[in-house]
Amino acid sequence: MIRVLHVVASTSQSSGVMNCVMNYYRFLDKEKIQFDFLCFKKIDLNFNSEISCLGGNIFCVNKPSIKNLFRTYREFDSFFSNNAAKYIAVHLHEVYLVHFIKHFCKKYNIKHLITHVHTTKYSDNPKNALRNRIMCLGLNDVATDLFACSKAAGEFYYGKKAVESGLVKVIYNAIDLEKYKFNKSIRNKVRKELNLENKFVVGHIGRMAPQKNQLFLLRVFAEVKKEKKDAVLLMVGDGPLRSEIENEILKLGLTDSVILLGVRNDVPNLLMAMDVFVLPSFYEGLPVVCVEAQACGLKCVLSNSITRETDMGGSNYLSLKDSYKKWASIILQNVGKIYREDYIGNLIKNGYSIKIGVETLQNYYIKLKRL
Repeated sequence: MIRVLHVVASTSQSSGVMNCVMNYYRFLDKEKIQFDFLCFKKIDLNFNSEISCLGGNIFCVNKPSIKNLFRTYREFDSFFSNNAAKYIAVHLHEVYLVHFIKHFCKKYNIKHLITHVHTTKYSDNPKNALRNRIMCLGLNDVATDLFACSKAAGEFYYGKKAVESGLVKVIYNAIDLEKYKFNKSIRNKVRKELNLENKFVVGHIGRMAPQKNQLFLLRVFAEVKKEKKDAVLLMVGDGPLRSEIENEILKLGLTDSVILLGVRNDVPNLLMAMDVFVLPSFYEGLPVVCVEAQACGLKCVLSNSITRETDMGGSNYLSLKDSYKKWASIILQNVGKIYREDYIGNLIKNGYSIKIGVETLQNYYIKLKRL
């Protein structure tokens, strides 16, 4: 049995990173490979029960802190002292901790440290961004294996030369394509449940945080609403900016036209209920939700800060400098379209099928064990 330790911020169901990891974890051959998780935050709505059912363990420690450096060191040292012998590799998603984690890998003889980058920015917070940039210095030399969710994310953290030379392994945010295949009966059922019948449904899925730029989305939707009175904005997700978003909805007079669903575990069904998907993010690594939307046959309207690696034939890219009206005009092009495109062939060809992706990851872990 190969056991790999994934180091993540939390096991939250709203975490894009965790959703990507779980997509792979569900399809792994558990007789060959198992995952454990080391996280820093206890979140109520999490994947813990599912992880336990799949045979994994969850360990929670306090988030590393310079203010409490000795406590942090003791806590991590205790964890690795008791558990390191189980693992052939540490798969690190919080890459700013690479030097810290490397110390324990070396001390407790874990040969392989995989860094896996998921964004094209160090942080929303300027101070944290500077800190993370400094802590990622020497990343290519400290980690034994370099992973990225996209070429764009890989180039940002590891450099273009490292990506082009093949030093970086791009592990796309693959999904179960069958799960997202469009079903008209499900669409009708969800639209009826949410009172969306005969409505033009603009969809958005994302954590309510600065990165996702939802205030911009609301202003764009206000322009959509001027042209299409029966338009509804369906927003899925939660986060620290929720109250600010609610205030903006009130300010724009959109209370009766915006539905905030919070965190949901029926994303495929909700995508089927939408008529167009919009994501105006300031930055992304490779947003899996864009892959999911196109697997469902949806057209996507995206900011041009999102890598073109997400485009399977159904994406429009706009600048955040473009006017709200221009964004609205592109969104409104999807009014009245009662059919769905089939992008499945392109998704498979470009590495987004989980059945193919999981085989690649499994083989990589097996190769590490032999080294």
